[in-house]
Formats: sequence, C-alpha cells, structure tokens
Amino acid sequence: MKNPVDDIHARARQRVAWPVRKYRLADAPRDDIALATAAERLAMMWPIALDAWSFTGRTLPDYARANAPVRVIRPQDLADVDALEGVSAGKKDPPKR
Repeated sequence: MKNPVDDIHARARQRVAWPVRKYRLADAPRDDIALATAAERLAMMWPIALDAWSFTGRTLPDYARANAPVRVIRPQDLADVDALEGVSAGKKDPPKR
C-alpha cells in the first residue's frame, strides 16, 4: 500500500516544473475560452460536469428534465425565501398564503 505522504511529495516535485506566468490584470492575455461560441462552451461543460459528478460517488441521474428536482422562486415570493430555507432544513412551518 502506498504511503499518502509519499504521493503528496511526489506531486509537489512534479509541480515544480509547471510553467507560471505573472501578469498585471490589465496586461493578461485573453483566455481562449473568450473566443469560443456559446455552443462550444456548452460542449466543454459536459465533460467537466461528468467529472464533478463522479466525485460524489453516486450514479448520474437519468430522470427526464421535467422531473428534475428544482425549486421555483417567483418575484412575488422573494419575501418568503428566508422562511422557505428554514422549511427545507426542517426548522419552520411553511409560510401562510
């Protein structure tokens, strides 16, 4: 079994060779992402989302978008948002309408 401390030190040694550049904010080069279209940006997002989801250790949900767990907050309900936060944590009764 590997010693986790050895892994940490090995990764630190690898990072020494990483290129680092320092710019003033106004002089920083533009990111390539700024030149991408909206469709290209969305295409880039999906692999990142899959990687992030894999960190949870859970399976990727396969429900239809119409059944996705969401909470709709309409402008007229904004005064009740604090009360709703307590409801989701099981602390308060829902606001009366």
